[in-house]
Amino acid sequence: MTYGLNGLPGTPNAERLPMAARMAHWERLLERTFLPGRVRGDLQGQIDRIFHLERMLVAELSLAPQSIEHTMGHLLAFSGKKQTTVVAHVVLDGAGFVEQNGTRIPFTTGDVTFRSFSSPSVVAFTEPTRIYSIQLPAEAVGLSHRSAYASSGAIPKVVGGTGPSAQAARQLLRGLAADATSAPERLCALTAVPWLIAGAYYSETGPDDMLRMPNPSRWQSTLSYIERHLFDPDALSPSTCAASVGISTGYLHKLFSQRGLRFTQLVLDRRLDAARTLLTDPAYRTQPIASIAYQCGFSSAAHFSRAFSRRFAMTPKQCRSGLLA
Repeated sequence: MTYGLNGLPGTPNAERLPMAARMAHWERLLERTFLPGRVRGDLQGQIDRIFHLERMLVAELSLAPQSIEHTMGHLLAFSGKKQTTVVAHVVLDGAGFVEQNGTRIPFTTGDVTFRSFSSPSVVAFTEPTRIYSIQLPAEAVGLSHRSAYASSGAIPKVVGGTGPSAQAARQLLRGLAADATSAPERLCALTAVPWLIAGAYYSETGPDDMLRMPNPSRWQSTLSYIERHLFDPDALSPSTCAASVGISTGYLHKLFSQRGLRFTQLVLDRRLDAARTLLTDPAYRTQPIASIAYQCGFSSAAHFSRAFSRRFAMTPKQCRSGLLA
């Protein structure tokens, strides 16, 4: 069954809806059929098919340029079992990047990408893209969810599509999706796909120079400082962060630019994510919005409101109203 932008029952003319409503519609479609996330961009796409392969859930998706973000709010809503899941994308056509744990890695046609549900992440499609999106247990690719793999550089990862494991996985997935295999062949394929995805994960054909970023210990120290002081506006300037980590402010910005990031934007995005989580939490429904802004590290309620509206295409009040509706 194909699920398009107009495929959700009850909204037959979704493309005519206002932008905020279209965003909510496509997010609901993803949530009901495959995977919840926050969508930004063109908001066009369809889920061509969904099928199960033993412990894996596979969806074939066609997407316009857009990004899908899994925030801490999404992760906390997942069950404990879901939080130990790895997401692999087998890219049939298109390009974009994955971002997690402060690292951004580009991908293109044929590549296989990996990220986890252990920490917030973003997958962005910078051109029309078709993918197989696969959810599988972390141990299926040899990763223990009890280890520190999410912060060790193992996740995220992109491997090139020229390797034999990636090529074989694409071919098998196409056959399984089309039901083009006989019963014995299908049984063998069901057994082989997890091994091929794991084989692709350990392939040496990926852009390793992107993964082996300089000075990982400095980077982890910087991220740790940001997390500890995220809600303290006086302790989270670039200069105070750099001094606490023991580096210059210029080198701090270099650490971020090497990963395609900016210090101020990362801090702002994490604070906005935290604020949205509180605004949608019934326990905070009576707390003034300005108070939530201050709690999340904003020194001005007006600045918070403007930044929130730019990021989420709705005001903080509208975000809360959606909870109360």
